[in-house]
Amino acid sequence: MSTKTQRTITRDDAPARMPAREPVTAQEGRDPNKIYSRSGREINGLRFTGDEDRFDLARLGVFPPDGWTYEWKTKTIKNWEWHDHQVELYQNGWEPVPAERHDGMIMPKGYQGPIERGGMILMERDARLTARARMVEKRSADEPVRNSRQLAGVAMRNIPGVDPSSADFDHGAARQSSFVRTDRQPRVNDSRYTYEIDE
Repeated sequence: MSTKTQRTITRDDAPARMPAREPVTAQEGRDPNKIYSRSGREINGLRFTGDEDRFDLARLGVFPPDGWTYEWKTKTIKNWEWHDHQVELYQNGWEPVPAERHDGMIMPKGYQGPIERGGMILMERDARLTARARMVEKRSADEPVRNSRQLAGVAMRNIPGVDPSSADFDHGAARQSSFVRTDRQPRVNDSRYTYEIDE
């Protein structure tokens, strides 16, 4: 005796078709040579195609006000908020950039709150303070080079039969063999103004 039951598959009526939409080009007040979103906003082209830097503010047309600097700072690491880092940033003069200042440029139009993207937060600081911080960073980066040059000079004095004055680190051959640049290189300033800082 078979336990199979026979089933009849019936097909319901197909859903009623949606009425055809009026073509965008025929809508009143719209240029047929331009592209519009469903809400009527004009689209000027693709901003993100996957190949460009999502954090490049100049490409997005976002610039800091005069006398200020913008930088992306880490806010979250693997969806964990890095509170200690945010406190350090605040103590060093960094504050979040409000999204309404650049409405619709990075965050959705009408968004209230700071500008965030990919675990980073856009922050601003007075350009004079940023210039001071860069001077401190440069000093600490130059210190190992100075120390190694001093040690090399001490070593030259301790080698018997070698004149200590022969260690000329500014000679072209010495610079080429050490791959260390000792001359000043022009630096691209991301701010529109340069500030003189008295030490």
